[in-house]
Amino acid sequence: MEKVDYTNRISNNRRNIEYANTRVPENYDRMQQGRHFLNQAKNKIKSFDRNVTGIGAFANKGFDFLNARKENAQNAVKEGTSFKNMYGVDQAKDDPYKRDIFRWLGNNLYQGAEMFGDVGEMALQSVGTASAKLGNAVLPGSPFKELIPGDRGVGGEYYESLQYNPDAKLLGFLPNILYNEENRNKLDKSFADASKQQGYFETAYRNNDWEGVMSDTNFLNHLRGQYGFDSDNFDSDKLVPALGKFIVDDFESQYDGENQTFDFEDGTIDIPTSFIESRKDYSNDELTNSYMDESKKFINKKMNSLANSYSNKSYGNISSDLADEYNLSENTINNLLPTGQETDYLHMGLFDDFLAQNTMPFMSDNFQFDYETPEAESMAESYYSHLPALSVMSGGLGAVKRASQLLSKSRNPYVKGTADLTGNIFPNLTGKRNTFETFNFPSGKFTGKTRAFPFRKQGQMGGILGINTYSETGE
Repeated sequence: MEKVDYTNRISNNRRNIEYANTRVPENYDRMQQGRHFLNQAKNKIKSFDRNVTGIGAFANKGFDFLNARKENAQNAVKEGTSFKNMYGVDQAKDDPYKRDIFRWLGNNLYQGAEMFGDVGEMALQSVGTASAKLGNAVLPGSPFKELIPGDRGVGGEYYESLQYNPDAKLLGFLPNILYNEENRNKLDKSFADASKQQGYFETAYRNNDWEGVMSDTNFLNHLRGQYGFDSDNFDSDKLVPALGKFIVDDFESQYDGENQTFDFEDGTIDIPTSFIESRKDYSNDELTNSYMDESKKFINKKMNSLANSYSNKSYGNISSDLADEYNLSENTINNLLPTGQETDYLHMGLFDDFLAQNTMPFMSDNFQFDYETPEAESMAESYYSHLPALSVMSGGLGAVKRASQLLSKSRNPYVKGTADLTGNIFPNLTGKRNTFETFNFPSGKFTGKTRAFPFRKQGQMGGILGINTYSETGE
């Protein structure tokens, strides 16, 4: 398609230029205009796919995987390490791509089973949480308090961060309509105020202003508490040389033996015997220069270690204070602000607990079979790679429903009772009708009569979700 440039006729504004370049030139005939609009539509679809759906990118990754496997087979043919499969197609005997296909199937099978287990966990955990809550209300001292976990809200840290993060994308691609610029500016100002003293320290350290570094009372307290440097015994003008001697003493403590004195520049220098013995072939000048080089490296490394240790502690305290002030977690603060602290991903509250936490016994969290090939790893990064897991989960839910319906017809009272109990805990999952059979406790038998409550299924499902939300979030 011919690209028309109207930039000489309109102001140099990006939006106007883009609009001008999509206009149909006046000299285009009907056929050219049709092709023009068709190309525009194609470009919009490609843009939507690239920026929103990602299906095209996933398809390209799939083709990359297939092409890489084909190339691996061709190399095997050249090397004589191939064979023909039942369809007469050449394949490599050592085929990591084939193994990765089975790993991908195994990972989806596990993920689907994990999500299926999470559905069951929700109801069972709701029963446990409701029981613990009732016990805490009845018994003194809240003895079951520890049985009610609490992450940070239904949406977790991720939801909390949205009002402060202009770059966040809802559902991965939607603009963040929850962003509040006023709140973000307030958080930035609080961080700037809290880190002002730390900024003075870092500026002094970068500029080798050691008097400025040693004028920071918090830094001196850190040295005293963590490293045993007693700054109280020195006047302010003696602190810099005192810290230098403190570090040099630490350097010399690495070596054994008495010191020997050597001439160095306009004075002398004492060098430990063990250092001298480690460099027997050195001349006196080489020995003193080597000793000075080693001491300078140690001093620089030690000073960096002391400064970084202090900065980490200082920013850790700042993160903690801001977390309390804004009712956020420290991890959220560290994700939003340049504190230099280690961060974890933003927890998504109930969604993380439901979809990410492992409920399988004897299995590690985030379990998966590791892929051998980079093409398989690249494919696995896409959400579309995990679609088969949803089929596994839905298949498991359907199997539970069919099994419950079959077992509820059993003549064995224990089997039937278990099926009925499961049906009442999972009324929507098992497809149980809005009735339950009454039980006569004196006789220990079911009466054969049924009772119905209006909207029981809907209310019970809402109760399960509500209690489970409280269980996961503490709210």
